[in-house]
Amino acid sequence: MLKTIVITGLALLPTTLYGDTVLIDVQDGKHLDTAVATAADFKRADNSIADTDVVFALPEGKFGGDKIGGQNAGGLSGTGVLAGVHVESEDNTGKAFKTSVGHFAEDAILSDYRYRADGQVGTVTLGGFDQVKAGDNLKFVFWGVGDKATSNTRVTFTYNDVTQTADTDFDAGTVEGAVAEFNFIKVEGVNDITFTFQKPVDDSGGAAGWGGLSITVSAAP
Repeated sequence: MLKTIVITGLALLPTTLYGDTVLIDVQDGKHLDTAVATAADFKRADNSIADTDVVFALPEGKFGGDKIGGQNAGGLSGTGVLAGVHVESEDNTGKAFKTSVGHFAEDAILSDYRYRADGQVGTVTLGGFDQVKAGDNLKFVFWGVGDKATSNTRVTFTYNDVTQTADTDFDAGTVEGAVAEFNFIKVEGVNDITFTFQKPVDDSGGAAGWGGLSITVSAAP
């Protein structure tokens, strides 16, 4: 199913990859037997991810009081020019949850997620992109999930006043439906990016959230 993406500003398609990544798998701390996603799981939506890339498991509680990334000892496992990526701030991001319904109840990435219900908007700001060269491309692949088969997620990324919005389709039952991709050109001195997640206004029910995020960088043409 095709997504409608609303873009304000300029975007750039990926070119030659450095192979530097950040892979985040949201985990529900109440279900410790949940498998952590592997690089191969993320690779289903982004072929540029290497099988050897490290996945950072984001347990419940790492947002809020503890934060992740450069602000605690168990920070994000980014590689190369993305090694310094961390969470600068978060607001109203909700609790972690494990779904037992829908097409992805046993999926390593989408079975666990942080959720928002009607009218609630979660906001996350990532910083530490200062090692990425100006003009290079930053690609973000967001994995959206819900607690009902019909639950979808509206996600918006904003970087340097460039805003891109897309809805993931949890009910489609495909990886292509469950993810949304965003591409931005790195700007000198602009080293953070913000994303929000919420239910679409016309969603028929349930909560919506994010189960994973991958970030890759590619060289300028």
